[in-house]
Amino acid sequence: MKKEAVSHIEMILAFVLFASAVGFGLYFLNPVNSERLTETTMDYIYREISKEVSVGVESFSVKIEEDHSGQTILIDVGSIGDRNVRVEDMNGREIDSLIFDAIPPKRIMIKGKTGGDYFVLVKLSEDLPVRASPIEPKETGDYVVASSNYEEVFSENKINDLRDSYNSDYPALKQKFNIPDRTDFDFKLVFPETSPPKEDITTEGKIPESLEVFSTVRRVEVLTSEGETVFAELTIRLW
Repeated sequence: MKKEAVSHIEMILAFVLFASAVGFGLYFLNPVNSERLTETTMDYIYREISKEVSVGVESFSVKIEEDHSGQTILIDVGSIGDRNVRVEDMNGREIDSLIFDAIPPKRIMIKGKTGGDYFVLVKLSEDLPVRASPIEPKETGDYVVASSNYEEVFSENKINDLRDSYNSDYPALKQKFNIPDRTDFDFKLVFPETSPPKEDITTEGKIPESLEVFSTVRRVEVLTSEGETVFAELTIRLW
């Protein structure tokens, strides 16, 4: 009788251990959990890249009032600091501009044109290129700042710097991003909508043949080295 009871207990314990082992394997080897871990890692790498290459761009929609042909217009948009400027018309074409700081406060100077009221878009960013402008101060015209906006976008200059860091010392970049040793990645940025076409910014890691490679493509807004804001596609590969 006692032997039968012991046998039953042993069977129950063996079943419990077997069920626990099966449950452990199903949880950690479950493809759903593996996919979720991959997505989480991909999101983390994207956030690290984004933090590394993003730059602030502040924009102001400005209404120029009346006909100011031959005049210059000094636009006060508040604190400019050490940022550079780019001014565009409503079709995205650049307008000659400069930062006028001869008499405080710093203001944006553009050349007026004919045609009555019109709008311009003033952009401020530390990552905009500095250009010499053929504007000479004259009589100033009237304007109204209609709206403003601030956003973080990718910087082409900083993405190039990140590519150089990847290619020159990948282990140090992984450590900076706090990526585990068993995980590797690379990235590529392409500009499918620019004319003329811009060169892709590419890194290419060494992928062992035995490993599965995961990838994701994200549409991002990029401030180019010329000062334009365009959309691009960022591909991240993970293995």
